[in-house]
Amino acid sequence: MKAKILIVLGLLLLNFGLQAKEKECIKLHVGHNEVPENLIEKKKSITHTHHLSGHEPVHIENHFGDVKVRVWEKPEVKVNIEITANAPSEKKVQAFLEIVKIHSEKVNGEIHFKTDLQCLASAFENNINGGDDKEERNFLRVDYEVWMPEGHDLTVENSHGDVYIPRFLSVLNLHQNYGNLFADHLKNERSVIDLNFGKGFIKSMKGGQLNARQTALLIDKAENVVMTNTSGNVKVLMADHVDMKTSYGSGHIDKVSESCRFQVKYAKEFILGEIMADVDKLEIESSHTNLELPLCVKGRYDLSTNTRNTDLVLKDQPKVHYITTGNDAEKRMLIGTTTETNATKVRVTSSYGRVEVK
Repeated sequence: MKAKILIVLGLLLLNFGLQAKEKECIKLHVGHNEVPENLIEKKKSITHTHHLSGHEPVHIENHFGDVKVRVWEKPEVKVNIEITANAPSEKKVQAFLEIVKIHSEKVNGEIHFKTDLQCLASAFENNINGGDDKEERNFLRVDYEVWMPEGHDLTVENSHGDVYIPRFLSVLNLHQNYGNLFADHLKNERSVIDLNFGKGFIKSMKGGQLNARQTALLIDKAENVVMTNTSGNVKVLMADHVDMKTSYGSGHIDKVSESCRFQVKYAKEFILGEIMADVDKLEIESSHTNLELPLCVKGRYDLSTNTRNTDLVLKDQPKVHYITTGNDAEKRMLIGTTTETNATKVRVTSSYGRVEVK
């Protein structure tokens, strides 16, 4: 997702080397790829390198471009930054390159790289305008390529661009706005991933916390992860000891391989595709949601439900054996078995929705 952000620069461009005799209004689109043919393109490359000792952490702060992290064996972090600018004239395109400043420093034992667009210091929020002539548009983006060794924690703050993370075993603190995340295998119980207004593709995440808002999530495998999802869609192909809270969206868990807990509110739907034989316990709380549960692979449920204003639908009635609870709101049934032994214990609490077991 490449955000089309339009910044109108007037007299402020005088501070960046445009000594215009008359006032002119320059429209600058930041982080955009579709460049009109009439524009001149220039690139500027910057490289910063810092030696790493011990377990010094690395911090990347960027906007309007991509951040790609790569792993090597050298005891140093190297950041290659490419700045791309487009404008109708040589003078303007050079001025846009010059407004980008990259700060590189070591603070309190942390190696910090930061993108500073100096034009944003001027009333940025008041300079957005999406209806300008394409012939007058100017474009700017800042892309990072980060090389670092394993064994160092990493913090990435990025907006209006994509983030690429390889297999990463150290702590990863990622805050991503208006862009996509492409991650390989993430494994650290102290990692925190925040995704807002974009998409996330993760091959596997073991340990840590994942928070998503207005984001489409696809995770091949989640293990020992605490997850929240608000106003977005989430699909997990394999869930193992996942504690998930989701609301105002939809969810699909393809397979539950170990005990999990799901809290679902105001979701269009929440579907569990398959519950594997090794699952001991499954807890589900739902509100204003259509919930769909499958039969276990082994076909044995010890299902307890506490429902209010909820339709409970059991598709395979011959396999259902009811157990008296003495409470009309609570139902308990054995599905696919007549004994509690080795049955997956499923606890469902639902209000204002539908629970379907099939």
